[in-house]
Amino acid sequence: MIKWFKLLTTFKLPANYFKIDGSVKAEPSSQGTQVLRLDENAALIDTQQQAHPMVAAMAPWIFAGIVFSCFFLKFTFTNLLFPKEAMGWQFDLAIWLLLVPGLIYVIAIGCWLVHMLVIQPSPSPILLDRKARKVYGSFRGQLVEMDWNRVKPAITRGTMVNRGGAITLYHLSLAQFAEGKVPSHKTVECGILLISGHVGMVPCVALWEFIRTYMDEAPEKLPHTEILSSRKDWTYNWLERGPYGAYDFEKPVMATLRNSHGVPMFGFWHAVFVFLMAPGMFFSLYDTWLRPQTRLKPEWIPTQPTSSNPYTITVQDDSDRPLREKGARFVIAWTAALMVSGCAFWWWIISALVNA
Repeated sequence: MIKWFKLLTTFKLPANYFKIDGSVKAEPSSQGTQVLRLDENAALIDTQQQAHPMVAAMAPWIFAGIVFSCFFLKFTFTNLLFPKEAMGWQFDLAIWLLLVPGLIYVIAIGCWLVHMLVIQPSPSPILLDRKARKVYGSFRGQLVEMDWNRVKPAITRGTMVNRGGAITLYHLSLAQFAEGKVPSHKTVECGILLISGHVGMVPCVALWEFIRTYMDEAPEKLPHTEILSSRKDWTYNWLERGPYGAYDFEKPVMATLRNSHGVPMFGFWHAVFVFLMAPGMFFSLYDTWLRPQTRLKPEWIPTQPTSSNPYTITVQDDSDRPLREKGARFVIAWTAALMVSGCAFWWWIISALVNA
């Protein structure tokens, strides 16, 4: 049992993971992440794995699966294994060998997912130490320190089924491989999951190019980057996190607010998603406001350089605050309207099914 638990909390790669070998081209980009620091000493990037909208949408189904499995397991023991009339030893054997272990397995996996998504601290930002050639981060609540010279990107994939068929989703990780050995799923020592749930490899390759360019190339090779202020206030939890901010926009939220005088961009399909997944958005709000985040060790964080910053950046300051507060109020109203109407819609659907 202890070995099984360690496997769940240890970074692993499948044998068929993808290496970034140049077959997929993409320009360096930090789109979909929050860059908190970018200078000649270090870069700090929050990939927001803890606030991914697909995770929030999945949460209610996990809880429903656990509850249903528990009730069905009770029904199995009270009505199937010990019925008023004997069903035969073959039937009892099938129940004990197939149904009962299967239900217990579903309950165990569901409880592990709840622990990972609700109880366990959310991932820390990834810290790139350009001078020391180190990469710091966390994986499933455990801090990770990696040597940049042994780090390679790894893209894995999963499948999500919807009404239109199956969609392949891609995830980007940074993995450290054993020194002197050929990188493979058998030589992985540790790793960090950066981003997940993307349709296509391009966003994964673009983020890797951003990281690789920062660590190995000259400053002018990186594109202009929006730096989020290190002083996070209440507007951050609405604009860059939660049901609205966790969505992958084409450009930073603050850039949109500057161009539109404080009015955020509300996409139609984004609104439909939040409406239909309204029960799961409560998990997103919990994840944003209440769930603790894994913290990096203070001694890992390099000091701020005293020389001028060679990178082309825009740092949010107090002059942006009126726009941020105006935009956050729009997002609060948008989120409340969609979540209330969405929950009412699901209540109507469930009530109609129960009373049918």
